[in-house]
Amino acid sequence: MYVNESSLLGAPRRPERRRGVVLAARAVLVLAAVAALLFVPDARAHRGPAFAHGHTHRHRDGAPRGHAVSLPDQTALGLQWYDLTRAAVAAAALPEQVTQNRVWAVSWIAAARAVEQRRDPAFQTAAFASALHDALVALVPVQAPQLDAALATTLASVPSGAAKTAGIAAGQHAAAQELAARAGDGLDTASVDAPWTPRPRRPASTSRRRRRSVP
Repeated sequence: MYVNESSLLGAPRRPERRRGVVLAARAVLVLAAVAALLFVPDARAHRGPAFAHGHTHRHRDGAPRGHAVSLPDQTALGLQWYDLTRAAVAAAALPEQVTQNRVWAVSWIAAARAVEQRRDPAFQTAAFASALHDALVALVPVQAPQLDAALATTLASVPSGAAKTAGIAAGQHAAAQELAARAGDGLDTASVDAPWTPRPRRPASTSRRRRRSVP
């Protein structure tokens, strides 16, 4: 069966808004993948589970050494907050895949932008957890108790100091910026599932009607 030109012209076209949603969804997925790759353990940032303290003094052998402070391994930390994000998405019970992906993208992009500001391990740990916490609590408020507890546990493992304070502030700022940037992006359930009314069929031209009327 062949389709003539008139039937194609009269067929309802996909609205531009739908096309925009599809393109935005693809962009979000790409950014989410980039964000996940950015928080990779930096071999130059640490050597093992301990990091040097900010002060030194001489031991019995006379060599100056810093005290070691245990911080969570970055890989383990990333996996922990991955599980927390997955649990938050499940608790949100969003019906569409694109709205679920949006939670991942917003939270992890915020975390990636927070940790890239400094290479200090204490700063990165505090920034990473704070950004994910604030973004996820804003997007999935029902998970606030679990996320609050996880943030407290992560921050308790970071020694107090300027790096920790700056990391917390950076994470909070990155989350707030990303949430504001994504507000009204059309990837919420109400927008994605909005009813679509097809365009009315275009009437045939006058000349075409005259040609058809000629015996």
